[in-house]
Amino acid sequence: MISRQTYFYFPISMFALSWFIVLAVYKFSPINLYPVADRTLIFIIISLVSVISGYFLYRIYFIEANNSQMIKRTVVQPIEFNYSKFFILSLVLNMIILVSLIIFTKLIAEERGGIVNYFANPIMSRRLIVEGTKLKGWNLPQAIASYGVSLVVIGNMIGGILFTSEKKLHKIYSFFPLLLGVAFSIVNFSRYALITVTLHWAFAIFFTTYFLNGKSKKKNLQQLFIMILVLILLFLAVSYVLVNLRQFTDSESQIEKKYIQQIQYYISGNVVGFDQYLKQDLPYLWGKGLSRTILKWFSRIGLVDKSSVLETKYNFVKISPVLVGNVYSYIRPLYEDFGVYGLLIFSLLFGGISAAVTNALLTGFNLIRLYLVVAITFAMFMSFFSFHFIYISKILYDVIALFILSRMLQLYKPVSK
Repeated sequence: MISRQTYFYFPISMFALSWFIVLAVYKFSPINLYPVADRTLIFIIISLVSVISGYFLYRIYFIEANNSQMIKRTVVQPIEFNYSKFFILSLVLNMIILVSLIIFTKLIAEERGGIVNYFANPIMSRRLIVEGTKLKGWNLPQAIASYGVSLVVIGNMIGGILFTSEKKLHKIYSFFPLLLGVAFSIVNFSRYALITVTLHWAFAIFFTTYFLNGKSKKKNLQQLFIMILVLILLFLAVSYVLVNLRQFTDSESQIEKKYIQQIQYYISGNVVGFDQYLKQDLPYLWGKGLSRTILKWFSRIGLVDKSSVLETKYNFVKISPVLVGNVYSYIRPLYEDFGVYGLLIFSLLFGGISAAVTNALLTGFNLIRLYLVVAITFAMFMSFFSFHFIYISKILYDVIALFILSRMLQLYKPVSK
């Protein structure tokens, strides 16, 4: 049976694993990417070491420093989940998500002249979706539908909790939020959305098992391991379909080649992308980068000038003679605001806060703590791609929704001893 230490170190392990893969692929990839300056590699290594150091420093100075508290916190407080209420909650959430997804797709499809045209030209449709996230393309009906659809992340976390139920109905139904997530990713032509919902579902299962009894924990962890293998195959299949839709004019062999190349440059292209960003020698943003989603909402109520709000989508840069990308890893948002010193400090804080939140969940369960740990683990694993916490407004939206749900419903309670 896996120990508390395994759960505690899981987020930082995902961080180390993802960057090991990134640097290995970058070093040995057959793709002809532009060479990266030594300065860029030093900045990356400094940041990686800082994140890991922050995680371990929290453990050393805030956990192990108090031995009696450390002993107390290693005792698992089992939780009795009200799976029937979680099931009803999931039904309501998924109905909202489904209706919102239909409305969202309809609104975008109307701009493309119908659903057939929407899927017939995925590149143009994807561009419309991206424009909808910018200030100039914002409209109220689409925004309402978008926020309804965005509950898909919470829906998958609730689905992950339901997966740990002993009832077959609950376990089978727990896959439905995941299917909605797949539908959402296809409608948006976004593999990142597919990864987001899938990993939130899987990580929610993993951390929920910590609060189960030994027999149930072992059974669910075994089932999760099998599901991870299945989901990897599902992701590869769905992402191939998305590439096929985007490159519908190419031959099958060309699509397969581009599919493999895209996986490689999505993994390692961020290193080159960050290097190309540094070459631009742009001025620091002094906080406007990390707070851009909050500033966007302030601009809509007239507190901030729209022209000062930055887009959440980065510009494309050339990462090879024939490839462009706008993937800069988690490092660019931290660097672009305050430079290398800001990168060092924020990386250290990222690691330390991640350890603190993970330890808080293992000390006592609640939905907000679970959500934050799942979000942190996702951010750690996908740190090679982007910085998940740049979307502060979306995370606040999820936290507020979970706070309301927790207050309204008695979804869990500690097991009496």
